[in-house]
Amino acid sequence: MKRACIFIGPTRLDTQVRGAFDVYGPASLGSVFRATKRGYKKIILIDGYFGNVPSVWHKEILYAISEGVDVSGAASIGALRAAELFRFGMKGFGIIFRLYRRGILTDDDEVCVLHSVRELDFAPLSHAMINVRFTLRRMHEAGYLTPADADAVCIHMKRLHFADRTDEQLSKIAATLPNVGNTFLSNFHEYYDDVKRRDAVGLCQQVMLMPHNPVISDWNFPETIHWKNQFENQVSDIPDLA
Repeated sequence: MKRACIFIGPTRLDTQVRGAFDVYGPASLGSVFRATKRGYKKIILIDGYFGNVPSVWHKEILYAISEGVDVSGAASIGALRAAELFRFGMKGFGIIFRLYRRGILTDDDEVCVLHSVRELDFAPLSHAMINVRFTLRRMHEAGYLTPADADAVCIHMKRLHFADRTDEQLSKIAATLPNVGNTFLSNFHEYYDDVKRRDAVGLCQQVMLMPHNPVISDWNFPETIHWKNQFENQVSDIPDLA
């Protein structure tokens, strides 16, 4: 049996953790289908494309589960898809998954970031809104931010497109808050809470320890005409794993 594979990009993982899996870049439409056809029995979904590149499809995850693949997700699009498909057998892990599962988080943009190209290891170029929220909470708990100032920063960042949630924007809003001072950005990085990374690491550690444990589904996978046209009949149009 092939060892597990993971789809990951801007969410950071230590080399030691990454070394336990076959690593592919962010998932897109067809990635989980390709991994299933390649023979993986454990698939970890962390990062995926949004917007200009078609996102990984719910139905290909259902297909993988119906084929006995153990599919789990966390941190980013993995947490989103796990919350959406939990009752069908996709496994979720971590704080972000639980927040989506309970309906406390509903917006996709909470986990979206702008990132660099593959050659630069998909390095993140903006902050995930969920990380901003947890970092501001840490700063408040440390006595650096009042609740009002933390709310002001949070509201400002949430109004922005996810690609614009940068250090520059953090400095811009901080400059309008008289009680914050000019050390805001350095303190933000000092207290930075990378929730996405924490959830991803936790899921990987869990998968490394657990044996292959596919869900026995109580539903039949519906092979619709659209499914056959999108995947089975036009499989050559689906990008290979990379």
